[in-house]
Order: sequence, then C-alpha cells, then structure tokens
Amino acid sequence: MQLSGIATTRVAWLLALGRVTVVAFLAVFLVFITRASISKAGGCEGALGMALLIGSVMSFAGVLMASQAGETAALRLHASELLMMLGTVIG
Repeated sequence: MQLSGIATTRVAWLLALGRVTVVAFLAVFLVFITRASISKAGGCEGALGMALLIGSVMSFAGVLMASQAGETAALRLHASELLMMLGTVIG
C-alpha cells in the first residue's frame, strides 16, 4: 500500500472516527440495558449489533492491512480483537 502522507493521515482519521462510532454505539447499548423498561422489551439489541458489525468490519480491515504490511504483532492484535467480537456475536 503506497499512500502519501496526507492520504495516510486521512485513513487514520477515518479509522479513529470509526472507533469512536463503535464506542458510541456501545455506550448507547449500556444506557439501554441499564433501563429496566427497555431491557425487558429487548430494545437494546440494535445498538449492540451495530457496534459489533462496525467493529468487526474495522478489525477485519486491520487484519488485511497488517498482513499486507507484514506486521505480525499488529496482525495478532487485530485477529484477536476480531475473534472476540465474533465470539460476542455468536454467544
């Protein structure tokens, strides 16, 4: 992957924005699950699903980029992150 300095900065900002979005969806999920009326109705599943979907896609992209760059430590980090999110989806 050959990117200029500006393009690399833009990609990094987009990844950071995506991570903040995942954290925001998880925060909404926590608010929903703490309210008894919403958690009984099952209305909190949408926020958790969106957070896991966005996070899993970002982790998979990180795995692909780390494998192309040859960074084994980053590859292990993103792969374990992806497996934890997929385990949450399945479980």
